[in-house]
Amino acid sequence: MRQVIKLLLFSCVASVICQDAGLWAEVYMEVGGEGQSLYTRDYLSDFTSLVPGASSICGAGVWLLYEKPKYDGSGTGQSHVFLGSGDCQDIPFNATSIRQAGSPSVFDRPSLTLYAYTHFRSLELYITEDLPFLGVFSDQAYSAVVTGSLPWTVYTYDSYGGQGTCLSPNETVEVGGATVGVGLFPTYYELGSSGLIRSVRRGCDF
Repeated sequence: MRQVIKLLLFSCVASVICQDAGLWAEVYMEVGGEGQSLYTRDYLSDFTSLVPGASSICGAGVWLLYEKPKYDGSGTGQSHVFLGSGDCQDIPFNATSIRQAGSPSVFDRPSLTLYAYTHFRSLELYITEDLPFLGVFSDQAYSAVVTGSLPWTVYTYDSYGGQGTCLSPNETVEVGGATVGVGLFPTYYELGSSGLIRSVRRGCDF
């Protein structure tokens, strides 16, 4: 994990090396990419000791920002999704933690990430293969992110039984020279259940 505090004068956004590095994010204390900043390629559960809070972000990849530390484990704060292709965006609140969705190295690898609260908050389960049983995460998924070119089907019963809902990527970001599909499903309504997901598999033609 790399954490570097620097002034805008030395901003990663101005560096060709940084913009070609693949997955990256830089958060700023002020809107418009102004003020003290923090660069990362990794999860940061609480960056307030380095930067008091973030009001804007630049980067590449699928980045999830949270008003509360530890990715809002209590599910009581706001969250924001930044789909970055080397561009910048203001954050509608003062963020204190950040993490990415999808593969951190093979950017277009098909994946499904489930979250324990709506709007991608709290605990997560990162999945890259068919799972007939979700273990302790069964009946605990209230939002999801799909990355890569493949859709996924989520089921209300174990072993791909019960009601199935297709989750497809419908947006794209450019990361490290790859075009990565992205699908955002912020509530259980989009998942076709009330959080009652027990199995998942790649594809939707079943």
